[in-house]
Amino acid sequence: MLLTGLGNDTFNAMQMETLKEYKCVVIHLTRLQKMLEMYAHIGHSEEIVYIDGIIKGKTMAYLFLPCDYGDLFDHCITKKIHLTEPEARDLFISAARAVSHCHDHGVLIREIKTSSFVFTNIDRNTLAIRLLRRAIILQDPNNDICGSARGSPYYVAPEIVNPVTRNSFSGKPADVFSLGVVLYVMLCGKFPFHGNNPRTWEQIVENITKGDYVIPPWVSPSARNLVHSMLCQDPKRRLTVSEALQHPWVLMEELSYMEKRKTRALSQIVPDIN
Repeated sequence: MLLTGLGNDTFNAMQMETLKEYKCVVIHLTRLQKMLEMYAHIGHSEEIVYIDGIIKGKTMAYLFLPCDYGDLFDHCITKKIHLTEPEARDLFISAARAVSHCHDHGVLIREIKTSSFVFTNIDRNTLAIRLLRRAIILQDPNNDICGSARGSPYYVAPEIVNPVTRNSFSGKPADVFSLGVVLYVMLCGKFPFHGNNPRTWEQIVENITKGDYVIPPWVSPSARNLVHSMLCQDPKRRLTVSEALQHPWVLMEELSYMEKRKTRALSQIVPDIN
């Protein structure tokens, strides 16, 4: 049973027999097979929300996902807040691990934005990608050249909006640039690239192309360095997602993050009462 609408194609839903709640995403039936092939290709990851069930209609497919605790866009942009660096670091690690898992399996995400990531626990200290809507499997894992531009306003890499390169660019660095925008939003509470009028796309493109953005003074030098390295204008000099996960700012709390994952796993073990 579909309940309240959350957007053009997303709804709260409930399984009437069990009263279990889900998020339901509606897609065209023609997109279903490729999406299922991709999820089978990348396998399991804690940082990617799995599809719990599917109902096929005549022209549409209804994908049922586990309930989450809201998305990063509403948490930062809608509420106009920035996170503390420890909070941002934990969330960035889980977001970057999701992207890394996809890249390691030869998948380009192509649409990374704050609303792509949802909180997976009530404490809101871990993220997962909600749905890989526009992702593609690379025919050759060693060749990530893309011939078609994809992305969302505010998040797209300069090589995608550049008429000279938009029809032939490397997909993985473009994903990293978008992830860098997500990190910026977590640290600063706003988008790095914008115009005087937020709806003026031409101004946004110009700022993206020029790399014209300002990092607020409260952001630490180490975090600044990571943001600059991910928003680098030259995709060949931009960090890979694996390199971003090895950045000194990230490694400050890497042990803490791994301990949290270990604690969550142990909490799910049924004790032996014999």
